[in-house]
Amino acid sequence: MKCKAGHLLGLIVSIIMHASIAIAFVLTVKGIDQTREVEIPISLAIFEPEPEPEPEPAPEPEPEPDPEPEPEPEPEPEPEPEPEPEPEPEPEPEPEPEPEPEPEPEPEPEPEPEPEPEPVRVLKPVAVRTNIDQVIVDQERLDRQLIDLISSVENKYRYEVVSLIEQNKFFPDRARKMRKEGDVLVEFTLNRDGSIKDLKVLQATGSSLLKKAALKAIKISSLFPPFPDQSPRQTWSFKTSLEYRLH
Repeated sequence: MKCKAGHLLGLIVSIIMHASIAIAFVLTVKGIDQTREVEIPISLAIFEPEPEPEPEPAPEPEPEPDPEPEPEPEPEPEPEPEPEPEPEPEPEPEPEPEPEPEPEPEPEPEPEPEPEPEPVRVLKPVAVRTNIDQVIVDQERLDRQLIDLISSVENKYRYEVVSLIEQNKFFPDRARKMRKEGDVLVEFTLNRDGSIKDLKVLQATGSSLLKKAALKAIKISSLFPPFPDQSPRQTWSFKTSLEYRLH
């Protein structure tokens, strides 16, 4: 910006100077004609514009200092060699066990003297009388008592079974309305625990409704009590007749 302002200022001054010289010259020529000629040395000063100052050279950048060389790393010290382990001392040998002394031989037992044979006693025959008939009678009495006991408990058990069936027996309503009567003979087997198996009808009279009712009554009573302890039976077959009568 400073260089351009200097050029403009020099140009304006130069124009003013040239215009002043030209005016002065015209006035001079007119005056010489009127009076006399007067020589006026005129020196034209040509004002050249001031030369533009050369721009100052940009200062050269200072050279960057050379980087200091990095110090060489010190060599790592070599590791000291590990000391060799001292050899373990050899175990001392165990002392050999002393041999056990041989047992002294036992002295042989002296042979026992043979016992003198006892004199044989001759037994005289003794008359032994056993009442075999009495023993047989007692055994029969015991057997009879046991049989009576078993028969008694079994008769009681049979009565319980039949009573339970009679309690569960019912007259079908349809057969009652139809005025049907009849008898149903059934057979079944009981196990020792009172469970039932092999239930079947042997004979039936009257309506088939009575037959179905008889089977159902026994099935309802299927949880019978177990056999008495005195009974040797494992299974027990029963036959019973269920009567159906209208009153």
